[in-house]
Amino acid sequence: MLFKRIYTIPVALALLGFGLFQQSANPSTYSHEYLGFSLMPGANSSPVTYHIICKYDDPAIPTSDENISEREFISIAYGWGESAANPNHENFFDKYQIAHCGYVPDTIIHYILYKGGLGCDPLEDLWKLAHSEWTYGSPAPIGNQPQQKQNVSDPATPGPGWARDPNHPSDGQLNILQQYGAQTYIDIIYGENAFHLLHDMQDPTWVARYQSS
Repeated sequence: MLFKRIYTIPVALALLGFGLFQQSANPSTYSHEYLGFSLMPGANSSPVTYHIICKYDDPAIPTSDENISEREFISIAYGWGESAANPNHENFFDKYQIAHCGYVPDTIIHYILYKGGLGCDPLEDLWKLAHSEWTYGSPAPIGNQPQQKQNVSDPATPGPGWARDPNHPSDGQLNILQQYGAQTYIDIIYGENAFHLLHDMQDPTWVARYQSS
């Protein structure tokens, strides 16, 4: 009888420990982080806000987000630094075939020096998805590529926007944005959807379809 009591105590402790381990390792509490952006205007007259999204496997746990700068977005997407949104230090721009993104060295073309650094031309075009014209006080962003088209009426802006309305996309354009996970045009587009959108924005056929929708 004494032997049975001694034997059952370690078994009970083992079962208790296994139960606690299962609870602590509950997959529903796991989270994943993703890079994303929104066409919601941000600080300092920025037409776009950039985010790190934290999404849990348990749908009952709400998604959270942290605002980051455009430079931080590019750096993490390029594989620099430490971030749970890119733990393997992948170059997302290469992975999703997004040109003119990452680190660009200084370039001299026709005796004109174009300063390099971290940049991403498609990010500078995101405002065009929500506006037909540049409506912010600061100069519009111009990408690293000197051949980028500019607005002849105002050389400080890189051409007109793609939206059908001065301040928001049309219903048809919103339908296109919804294919990338947004329900409204100011929702955060994140993860693979964000990089698929940046890739597609470089296709003139896609841009023409968006403009006419």
